[in-house]
Amino acid sequence: MRRTTWYALMTVALAGWTIAGAIAWLTVAMLGWFGVMLLGLAIIVIALRVELDEEFPGTGAYGSAHIMRRQLEQQSEGPPEARLARFAARLEHHRVLYIVRTVGIALALLGLNL
Repeated sequence: MRRTTWYALMTVALAGWTIAGAIAWLTVAMLGWFGVMLLGLAIIVIALRVELDEEFPGTGAYGSAHIMRRQLEQQSEGPPEARLARFAARLEHHRVLYIVRTVGIALALLGLNL
Protein backbone atom coordinates (compact mmCIF):
# COMPACT_ATOMS: atom_id res chain seq x y z
CA MET A 1 0.00 0.00 0.00
CA ARG A 2 1.35 3.38 -0.94
CA ARG A 3 1.96 5.93 1.78
CA THR A 4 -0.53 8.44 0.36
CA THR A 5 -3.27 5.79 0.29
CA TRP A 6 -2.52 4.91 3.89
CA TYR A 7 -2.70 8.58 4.91
CA ALA A 8 -6.02 8.99 3.11
CA LEU A 9 -7.47 5.91 4.84
CA MET A 10 -6.27 7.08 8.25
CA THR A 11 -7.74 10.54 7.64
CA VAL A 12 -11.13 9.07 6.75
CA ALA A 13 -10.99 6.74 9.78
CA LEU A 14 -10.04 9.60 12.10
CA ALA A 15 -12.84 11.79 10.73
CA GLY A 16 -15.36 8.97 11.17
CA TRP A 17 -14.29 8.26 14.74
CA THR A 18 -14.39 11.99 15.52
CA ILE A 19 -17.96 12.27 14.24
CA ALA A 20 -19.02 9.09 16.08
CA GLY A 21 -17.40 10.36 19.28
CA ALA A 22 -19.16 13.71 18.98
CA ILE A 23 -22.52 12.01 18.47
CA ALA A 24 -21.88 9.73 21.46
CA TRP A 25 -20.80 12.66 23.63
CA LEU A 26 -23.89 14.68 22.69
CA THR A 27 -26.18 11.72 23.36
CA VAL A 28 -24.70 11.15 26.80
CA ALA A 29 -24.66 14.88 27.58
CA MET A 30 -28.31 15.30 26.64
CA LEU A 31 -29.75 12.05 28.01
CA GLY A 32 -27.32 11.10 30.79
CA TRP A 33 -27.04 7.42 31.66
CA PHE A 34 -30.02 6.63 29.44
CA GLY A 35 -27.84 7.80 26.54
CA VAL A 36 -25.12 5.35 27.61
CA MET A 37 -27.71 2.58 27.52
CA LEU A 38 -28.88 3.66 24.06
CA LEU A 39 -25.30 3.65 22.78
CA GLY A 40 -24.80 0.14 24.13
CA LEU A 41 -27.98 -1.08 22.47
CA ALA A 42 -26.97 0.55 19.18
CA ILE A 43 -23.57 -1.18 19.30
CA ILE A 44 -25.23 -4.55 19.94
CA VAL A 45 -27.69 -4.13 17.06
CA ILE A 46 -24.99 -3.05 14.62
CA ALA A 47 -22.67 -5.93 15.59
CA LEU A 48 -25.45 -8.49 15.22
CA ARG A 49 -26.47 -7.00 11.87
CA VAL A 50 -22.89 -7.22 10.58
CA GLU A 51 -22.63 -10.84 11.66
CA LEU A 52 -25.95 -11.83 10.08
CA ASP A 53 -25.24 -10.00 6.81
CA GLU A 54 -21.90 -11.76 6.37
CA GLU A 55 -23.18 -15.19 7.38
CA PHE A 56 -26.28 -15.23 5.17
CA PRO A 57 -26.06 -12.89 2.19
CA GLY A 58 -29.25 -12.42 0.27
CA THR A 59 -31.70 -13.51 2.96
CA GLY A 60 -35.21 -12.48 2.20
CA ALA A 61 -34.51 -12.27 -1.53
CA TYR A 62 -35.68 -14.67 -4.17
CA GLY A 63 -33.13 -17.43 -4.44
CA SER A 64 -31.68 -16.99 -0.97
CA ALA A 65 -31.81 -20.77 -0.45
CA HIS A 66 -29.63 -21.17 -3.52
CA ILE A 67 -27.13 -18.63 -2.20
CA MET A 68 -26.93 -20.32 1.20
CA ARG A 69 -26.59 -23.77 -0.43
CA ARG A 70 -23.76 -22.49 -2.65
CA GLN A 71 -22.06 -20.92 0.37
CA LEU A 72 -22.25 -24.25 2.22
CA GLU A 73 -20.78 -26.06 -0.78
CA GLN A 74 -17.91 -23.56 -0.96
CA GLN A 75 -17.14 -24.09 2.72
CA SER A 76 -16.98 -27.87 2.36
CA GLU A 77 -15.03 -28.11 -0.90
CA GLY A 78 -11.33 -27.76 -1.47
CA PRO A 79 -8.27 -29.20 0.21
CA PRO A 80 -8.22 -29.44 4.01
CA GLU A 81 -5.65 -26.64 4.27
CA ALA A 82 -7.93 -24.20 2.45
CA ARG A 83 -10.90 -25.17 4.62
CA LEU A 84 -8.81 -24.67 7.77
CA ALA A 85 -7.63 -21.27 6.52
CA ARG A 86 -11.24 -20.15 5.88
CA PHE A 87 -12.27 -21.45 9.30
CA ALA A 88 -9.41 -19.55 11.00
CA ALA A 89 -10.38 -16.33 9.20
CA ARG A 90 -14.02 -16.77 10.23
CA LEU A 91 -12.97 -17.36 13.86
CA GLU A 92 -10.82 -14.23 13.84
CA HIS A 93 -13.73 -12.19 12.50
CA HIS A 94 -16.11 -13.59 15.11
CA ARG A 95 -13.59 -12.81 17.86
CA VAL A 96 -13.67 -9.13 16.92
CA LEU A 97 -17.48 -9.16 16.83
CA TYR A 98 -17.53 -10.89 20.23
CA ILE A 99 -15.43 -8.09 21.73
CA VAL A 100 -17.67 -5.41 20.17
CA ARG A 101 -20.84 -7.12 21.45
CA THR A 102 -19.29 -7.43 24.92
CA VAL A 103 -18.57 -3.68 24.99
CA GLY A 104 -22.14 -2.99 23.84
CA ILE A 105 -23.60 -5.22 26.56
CA ALA A 106 -21.40 -3.58 29.18
CA LEU A 107 -22.52 -0.10 28.12
CA ALA A 108 -26.18 -1.10 28.06
CA LEU A 109 -25.98 -2.61 31.54
CA LEU A 110 -24.01 0.33 32.88
CA GLY A 111 -26.55 2.81 31.53
CA LEU A 112 -29.47 0.73 32.78
CA ASN A 113 -28.13 0.40 36.31
CA LEU A 114 -26.98 3.97 36.80
